Amino acid sequence: MVLVAAAPAVACRQPQSSSGVSDSTFVATLAELKRVNDTPVSDTTERAALRASILQRRGLTPARLEQAAAELARNPAHAQAVWKAVERRAADTTRAR
Repeated sequence: MVLVAAAPAVACRQPQSSSGVSDSTFVATLAELKRVNDTPVSDTTERAALRASILQRRGLTPARLEQAAAELARNPAHAQAVWKAVERRAADTTRAR
């Protein structure tokens, strides 16, 4: 998944990128997408629908999320911190869907 792969290249210090996506929204969204990606699903259409619903619920498009990742990636130290936050949140089963 491109979005999850782009997450390590993201940043966490700035509250919001010029794309309008806050760090907290980015982390929450990527964590949900990571959980979907890590969950065994036999139907790829179902997985795609889950991804689309996550983005829609957060008012994002794939392009806007990728733009936020690209902007945030300009600071590797921050990107590492954000990815750690994504992994922690994705592992937190109390926040699952």
